[in-house]
Amino acid sequence: MSPRESFVLSLRGPDVPGAEILDDLRDDPAQRFVFGVYRLVGSWLATEEQFRPTLFHIDDLETLSIQIVDQADFATGPEAENPTAGLVLLVTEMVQPKPDIRGMALAALTVAEWAFGFDHIRTALAYSRLAAAVANNSRFAWLTARHHRTYGYSEESETWFHVAHAAATREHDWDTKARALMGLGVLSFKRGSYPLARRRFEFALRVAKRYHVPERLGEIHHHLFTVGVATTDHAFAEREAHLVLDHYRHSHPRLPHFAHDLAAYWTDRGDYTNALLLLRQLLARNYFEHEPDAELLTYAWGARAAAGAGDTASFTRFFTEARERIAAARAASLPVAQALLLLARGALSLERWNVARDCLVEALSEAERTGNGYVKFRGDELLDKVDQRLRTEPMYSGPQNAPVAERAVTLLRRRAP
Repeated sequence: MSPRESFVLSLRGPDVPGAEILDDLRDDPAQRFVFGVYRLVGSWLATEEQFRPTLFHIDDLETLSIQIVDQADFATGPEAENPTAGLVLLVTEMVQPKPDIRGMALAALTVAEWAFGFDHIRTALAYSRLAAAVANNSRFAWLTARHHRTYGYSEESETWFHVAHAAATREHDWDTKARALMGLGVLSFKRGSYPLARRRFEFALRVAKRYHVPERLGEIHHHLFTVGVATTDHAFAEREAHLVLDHYRHSHPRLPHFAHDLAAYWTDRGDYTNALLLLRQLLARNYFEHEPDAELLTYAWGARAAAGAGDTASFTRFFTEARERIAAARAASLPVAQALLLLARGALSLERWNVARDCLVEALSEAERTGNGYVKFRGDELLDKVDQRLRTEPMYSGPQNAPVAERAVTLLRRRAP
């Protein structure tokens, strides 16, 4: 039984399919329509195809459609399209002899996008799965896998990437096959299974080359570069970096992200000058203006690289910008702990011990909240070293000399030559 068939079978099971919608939309007046349509489509999907046109009475569904239009009070916003039309289409197509399957899948995605826009994540994911099950093709399955990966449901994401991969093979959709393999590789990479991630990325590379999907080559080499970095295989990482630039052009949407990854790699290897060159360019051109998490990390890496290069003015500017963004960050913004750790490492390079300690304490608190094991491990290690230094060499313990230094500089500037 395929993963998609298992999902469809679950719609017939003893549990209440879509019960998470009731909890997710507990205070939303549109709850009963969103849940009710999900249950109806689930029943329709779980019914053998030849019996579907007679499953529901057409008058009942027409009445429901009128109620949705007249009574469903959906909050909408710039990122949340009104799902009324999507719900109505789902309801009306179920009684058609030849329903518009693609239209129904797109209608389910409209509801999902509305739910994502208001952080009704479980509702959105339920409708995303429904869209993939209705469409029963590789591209909808891939999108559902991406949705689940984005919101931290890695097991469900892996299931739907496998569905996408199998469907793409059946459909001869080699682009989606390559992307599904990349998606599986990313999941393995995030779990720390670097050998498996590399095998999956290399499999995707073979698919892209064999079936002439050149637009994916740069992305795959980018993923392989990250594997080389994570495994400290520097020769492999440097080779992949050259290959990425061979395939990414100036207009490729992933180029700024690769420049960020490359700058971070160079910073960790001590090549602060070249890292700063890339980071300054990224920030000057506002490449991450609409990606606050990426922008925050770019400023944090900029502070770390500037400190390593001994550029105190740039460190201060990048540090200040990063701190402002951390203060304004969403509660669930995951890179905050990582950014604070980078700021602490930069402060340590400049022997600003108290600044480093404050950042480390905050980073550890954030890492505990979000479950960031790497930051907890590295943060504890660095905090012990900072505390030891503060105990043994108190003259380095803080920036209390800064006001005196500023006064001395002012007097020197006023001094006649």
